[in-house]
Amino acid sequence: MNKELIVKRLFWIIILVLVCVCSYFIMHNAAWLLGDDCQSIIYTGWDKPIFGFFVDPSLGRFFPLDYTIYDILCLFYDGRIPPSAHYFMHVLGFILFVGSFIAISFYILKDAKYWYKYTITLFVIVLAVGRSYALFVECWTGIWTIFAFLALFLLCHVKFINTKKWIWAIVGLLGLNYILYYYETMFVIPLSLGVCALAFSYKRMDKNDKIYNGLLVASGLIFLLLYAVLVLPKVEHFYSHHIDVSPLMNAAKMFYAQKIMWVALVFLLYRIYLFVKKRAEFNLYDNLLLASCAYCCGAAFLGLNYVLYYIPGVLVAIPAILYFSNEYLKNTGTIILFACLAIFYGRLIPKAIANNQKNRVSTYNNIQLFIEEIGDNNVYFYEVENPELEEWELDVRSIHRFYLETVTGWYMNDKGFSIERKIVFNGEPGLWQVVKADQESFVRLFPSAEELVDFGEYKVYRVSHEPSHIILEDTTTVSLKER
Repeated sequence: MNKELIVKRLFWIIILVLVCVCSYFIMHNAAWLLGDDCQSIIYTGWDKPIFGFFVDPSLGRFFPLDYTIYDILCLFYDGRIPPSAHYFMHVLGFILFVGSFIAISFYILKDAKYWYKYTITLFVIVLAVGRSYALFVECWTGIWTIFAFLALFLLCHVKFINTKKWIWAIVGLLGLNYILYYYETMFVIPLSLGVCALAFSYKRMDKNDKIYNGLLVASGLIFLLLYAVLVLPKVEHFYSHHIDVSPLMNAAKMFYAQKIMWVALVFLLYRIYLFVKKRAEFNLYDNLLLASCAYCCGAAFLGLNYVLYYIPGVLVAIPAILYFSNEYLKNTGTIILFACLAIFYGRLIPKAIANNQKNRVSTYNNIQLFIEEIGDNNVYFYEVENPELEEWELDVRSIHRFYLETVTGWYMNDKGFSIERKIVFNGEPGLWQVVKADQESFVRLFPSAEELVDFGEYKVYRVSHEPSHIILEDTTTVSLKER
């Protein structure tokens, strides 16, 4: 058996083990969590197709196709759809994601020596999976769909630019246009790719290139047109409540959080230097670098302060970093760079598994206990009015009730399960839920209450009989009759 065959088989064995282990933990202990999973449950958890998920346009949000991929499950189920079915779709998306990045790496390194090609590709996969895996094991957003179809688009984009075969362009554009309507910032990628290619490479393009890049520009502009017509007139404020620092400080904070973008920026600045000195021509991978940085800048401009919003930009940068490191750092430098990136991001894979498994098991157990304790009790959500809070802040606070109500209702197989909102404690017996309450003050308010379940942010108390008074402060007692 020759050395190349041994290395090849070893590579595929490691990849297969990685994919199988990661896929197993996507499915293992599949459960709904107390969070934005409720968006999935309220529609597809009840075998109800979802289309046009819009969110409040006053916040500047517009992602009508988010979660729609789960509609496929409605073809196979009648009634409740379990979370395991949803997570099986995540597994399929994860396999597509890994396969696409393997193909991209192989294509970029097609002329490299076999041992180098397989080694670097393994590092690329660990890097890509480590950066994105935490979203594949969650069911509170459709961003995992973005990762899968964006990886497919990147493969198709690279293949079309080099082969001019329209099958690649068609598949890539279909996948890309689907995920454009998952997050508002996604339009930056096709728009940047198309505009920059036409601006810097127009004279060297053939007819197919011009048509293809024109379609990329059109994809971004159509989204912007729909956004301008359907959302912009209704916007009251954008993502301003996402951050508590200046936009510039937020951008710096997010750039620091995305270590791989440091590498992308170094290559981008070096390539700009070469252009200025007229030592290089604009190519496909320069375009990917620009699109990656443009996407991250757009997310920072909107004030998005969660790392997950920047991951699509990181994924777009990976093929470009691979190409330019192979070009300028050669074998040794590229191995060192990608080994460091793989170690840094690969450590996130077991962390994501451990955190997710813990959350799944603990949430499921707590919900089952909550269901057992409900019995014939009424359930209330105690929410003191605060005139100083803005409407969106009240909505965010109340969504905790929505989480518990939706997840509990699904496990009870009761679509009508509800938790009544109370702004005044009236002493009614039942289970009272409070969000982010200090335990001592809550017990003072509820003299007859005993703590039932502590969900961390959620505290649920049982009121067994009507108290005759409420202790508002240490020295203040108010009779319920007087109120």
